[in-house]
Amino acid sequence: MWPTHLWVGARMSLQRVTPIGDVPAWMDHWAKFAGPAVSLIAGAILLVVARRRPSFGWVTASFTNVSLRLFPCVMDLLSAVRGARPFSDEGEVALAFSSSAFVRSALILLVIALSMGLTILAAREYRFQSKVFFKSLLVY
Repeated sequence: MWPTHLWVGARMSLQRVTPIGDVPAWMDHWAKFAGPAVSLIAGAILLVVARRRPSFGWVTASFTNVSLRLFPCVMDLLSAVRGARPFSDEGEVALAFSSSAFVRSALILLVIALSMGLTILAAREYRFQSKVFFKSLLVY
């Protein structure tokens, strides 16, 4: 059982986790790292399942999980380049590592590369006969 002093209320959205009240910085950073990490890990696991048990549902679950973070990451990349406030959890985590625009951008580009790579792998699992790219985009 977790110590009760580590329980903290939070507001969650698709883009960010915001603690309610004061929390230690390390806890805030780990919580913000967890959302994107879980999305990528879940997407990778679902991709493995989709390859072993091909179906539209498994592929779509993987595709959605790994591509869901692309928009906030692009917004965070633009924010990092401008030295502006982060847009989402990925940007908050990058800012926790460094306030340098270059380092923030590099970290966000790493997440974009991972997410994009997994998105492409997931899209390739669709059994569309033609125009796979466009039909994969239409899944949204």
